[in-house]
Amino acid sequence: MKLGASFRFITKTVYHAFLGIPQLNEHHDSTIYALDRFERYTIFFCTLRNGFRQYEVQPRQVSQSTFLRRFFGARNWSIRLASALNFFRFLSLIFIEEESTRIYLGDNVFRSKDRNSICVLILSSIVVSIFSREWFLHIEAGHKCTVLNNYDWIRNKGLFDNVYLKMTVNQAKQFRITVHFLLNLYNRIIVVLVPFITILYNLPFLTNPYTYRIPLLAFYGSLWSLTLTWSVVFLANEIFTISGYLFFICAVHYHRIESIIEQCNSKPNSIYSTRREYSSIYLDKSIISWASLCTSTWTDRINQFEFDFDRLRYLVLYYFTVVAFLGDLFIFLGLVVGAHSKLVANMIAMLGGLILVLCVIACYFTGGFVTKLQLCHRKFHSICCSTKLPILNSLKILEIMDRSLGPRVGIKVGDLTTITQMFFISFILEVGSTLMLFVCNVRGLFASN
Repeated sequence: MKLGASFRFITKTVYHAFLGIPQLNEHHDSTIYALDRFERYTIFFCTLRNGFRQYEVQPRQVSQSTFLRRFFGARNWSIRLASALNFFRFLSLIFIEEESTRIYLGDNVFRSKDRNSICVLILSSIVVSIFSREWFLHIEAGHKCTVLNNYDWIRNKGLFDNVYLKMTVNQAKQFRITVHFLLNLYNRIIVVLVPFITILYNLPFLTNPYTYRIPLLAFYGSLWSLTLTWSVVFLANEIFTISGYLFFICAVHYHRIESIIEQCNSKPNSIYSTRREYSSIYLDKSIISWASLCTSTWTDRINQFEFDFDRLRYLVLYYFTVVAFLGDLFIFLGLVVGAHSKLVANMIAMLGGLILVLCVIACYFTGGFVTKLQLCHRKFHSICCSTKLPILNSLKILEIMDRSLGPRVGIKVGDLTTITQMFFISFILEVGSTLMLFVCNVRGLFASN
């Protein structure tokens, strides 16, 4: 008995530690520590200037020291400069055939048959990443991520208060579990990504035999490798941490909508189970008060949800199109073309797989928003049909029912569509079709080189 209990305890502990899911009786300090750690990482990698401190009126940000502002600005401009230099460097390496010029440019795949594939890989990753980081910094400058200040409040107060978070008690607990899991996931990705990217982007240069035969190539290649490593390590972490911030924004609204579902499921059931000795007037007043509270809560939550994601809809479109396309390209170069050595090809494919897995998780996770809103629609429909409500309440419920089934409800992907469960299936099929397009039309281009 004791052996079995000990085994279950050890298994449960390893399970929670491996997945990063907190136990129910675990104190909030571990989540607060992970929250603070993630913010320090993202500020260091210049994903956001102020982390979770996103306020429209920002006394904390205004009081930020001049030294910190200058330090962030210097690091930010160094990333931009290194990225621009390496962009033109690899763009030139694709078209220049003169070997002396390629030596001065530090060609990391000098005289290699995989030169085009490696150059395209590095060039595309720099272009896609630099656009996403500049876009997100512009969004922060426009105060379009103010929902993140909920996490700053949680960190300062040290608790997940359901009243402040505008959630039910149960959903506040579930929200904490979700946040803890996401924090551990992204903190681990950041820690692993730094050596992974450093090795991946420098391995072709280090394993090139001409690096050790031509002293000038070794000298200039080493200098250029410093700028490349500085650029790609920051850009890779930024493109992943931006997706982390988008997940955190989704988590707040997801659990607020779940709280509305709980209110819809709990209040009417308790009213309908009331005994017959209570008058119908009492029942009507109870339902009217519940309906008024629920409609006002629903309207407030959905308005805030649509307001926040309406400002981020083009960034969401960018991730589901351009960044997902980059993941497809990485998998194609790693698995189909087999760029460079087997080790480099596998690392490229792993990086592309991680990008697509996060896109698929985001698609599946956010596709549930519409399903949750449809549950509200059915509940409001039953209340509206079975109860005599004042005309104002009835009109408000009809407005909510109309909005919950509208074609534009949910997280928007630009101006094209919204993320639903059907969009999840379409996205999976699109990923597969893009890979097939690469295999059928582009594979010969790299094979000929």
